[in-house]
Amino acid sequence: MTRRDKVFEELRKLLRDELTWNPMVSYDELVGPCSEEEVARAEAELGVSFGPDYSAFVREFGSIGVGAESIFGVKGSERASFEIVEETASFRKRGWDVPAGDFVVSSDSRGNPVIYRSSGAIEMPDHDVGDVVHMGDTFLDYLEKAIRGELLG
Repeated sequence: MTRRDKVFEELRKLLRDELTWNPMVSYDELVGPCSEEEVARAEAELGVSFGPDYSAFVREFGSIGVGAESIFGVKGSERASFEIVEETASFRKRGWDVPAGDFVVSSDSRGNPVIYRSSGAIEMPDHDVGDVVHMGDTFLDYLEKAIRGELLG
């Protein structure tokens, strides 16, 4: 079993029993899977490659709230409240440093973007303290921390 399989299984466990409310999951943000074509279209619009882990995440889960994080997905569902292409464009328009090759995968409750860097790292520039918070070396690091409730939305 790969690391991605293990992390995704942890997330599936949080979602598995629909009869039991789990405070770690925001069910109203769960959009569900999207197609390969929708992923490819979003990558083309942003001019990026999502990488295998984020791409697999949006293909299976879409967008979802996990712990304090609302992880953005790819347009393909009427229910998608946070769509990665629109959110990235919005943060760029407002002057945030989201250069070509990077994209926004989430934002915190104070309006700071969580950025997937072209290096694969996940970072959040914090306008309140004027610093950059490192949230994971990879998307899987970030997702694991969200699942364990280690991120402060």
